[in-house]
Amino acid sequence: MQSVEQSLNEYLYYEFGFDVHESDKQPAPDWPFRLQPVGAIHAPDGRYTLFAFDANGPHYVLDGPSVQFFPTDTMGSDEVRNQLTGEWWLRQQNPVGLETSVLGDDSVPSLPDRRRAIKRLANAVPGTATIGLFLRSSSQYLAYVKPAGDSAAVVVGSNLPLRHASCPGTSDYRRLLATLGELHADGRLA
Repeated sequence: MQSVEQSLNEYLYYEFGFDVHESDKQPAPDWPFRLQPVGAIHAPDGRYTLFAFDANGPHYVLDGPSVQFFPTDTMGSDEVRNQLTGEWWLRQQNPVGLETSVLGDDSVPSLPDRRRAIKRLANAVPGTATIGLFLRSSSQYLAYVKPAGDSAAVVVGSNLPLRHASCPGTSDYRRLLATLGELHADGRLA
């Protein structure tokens, strides 16, 4: 039976393309990466184990209901838990982005209507929405907005209090997820 470290290294072996560049070597518990256990994370969709490793910079890999890896950026284990919680919550909302046309579903506003609604949310900040979503489950809008000037980015929604985005230094999408996780932990998301 493979160890968790070997299974994760096998996943990372293919994700990082070692099968193409280092085909004579096979994944092992300590290759291609030395995985350092960080701890357990309990998220709404299950328990994860977080490992740290270096791949031209610090990264995390998660073992749990899903396996995923990403740069650590400025995130500690609490922020990763918030990201997982936000990701879980957002999946429950059945989101539709501004780049998606939905034909034959009258519950989803037209693309121009969704764009206008997100623009209204961004203008209230004021700023530019880099992520705009329509949440099918609640018929609400959600936006990640970068204000004009040097102000901190915010997450805002139709029925959601404006919240400064957490985890500066990570991608907009990961910041959105981590902020949604914080809002969920604070009891501000149903």
